Amino acid sequence: MWADSIFQDIYEKRVLTVKEKIEADEHLAQLKDSSGRNAFHWACSCNLMALVEFLLPRTKNVNETDDLGWTPLMTACSAGHKRVVDFLIANGASTTIANNNGQTALHYAASKNHTDIVCTLLENGAYAGAKDKLGATALHRAASKGNGGVVEKLLANKDCLLNTTDSEGNTALHMACEEDRRQIAVMLVKAGASVELKNKVYPCIEEKTPLDLANSELRKRLLSLTSKD
Repeated sequence: MWADSIFQDIYEKRVLTVKEKIEADEHLAQLKDSSGRNAFHWACSCNLMALVEFLLPRTKNVNETDDLGWTPLMTACSAGHKRVVDFLIANGASTTIANNNGQTALHYAASKNHTDIVCTLLENGAYAGAKDKLGATALHRAASKGNGGVVEKLLANKDCLLNTTDSEGNTALHMACEEDRRQIAVMLVKAGASVELKNKVYPCIEEKTPLDLANSELRKRLLSLTSKD
């Protein structure tokens, strides 16, 4: 059946075949797979611009979510498909929607180190201070991954919450120190991140500052920066 193969066709980039099938049966554009994703989600995920443009007028809602709350924009941002991201935003895609885990398109772009997409999202209304269900912001994610370019762009945004904590009391600096992201840790401290805030991972575990989590070399470097204040 055509309905059974439409998603495989998209995955294998058979754009002409997909167009022919949907033109013959417009209902195929609304068909969802076992995860609640339709052809438009798939086209955005696979970076098929011609198909994205073809499907948009046949899509009921550019912000339609799958079973996990992912929008087509989230999918494109996570995969790093800049042209698709630009097209979706130009056609009304929301940059502020959160999925079932509380994560926004900005969280995924920041985590995957897609600096150009992070810039686009911030320029189009994405909120840098948005927290997921674990209390993490895009800055937490970028810092833990060592994505310096993204961290720099986030720090320059007026809504960036430098010392905000996640559900375990960790700031972005805690994350950078724990993962030994030295460049990021230095960048954060220079921007004003506190080296004294203590986390609260578990009641029975001693609370730690970013300095407690840093190795000796990084600790010395951060202390040298704070001593100049």
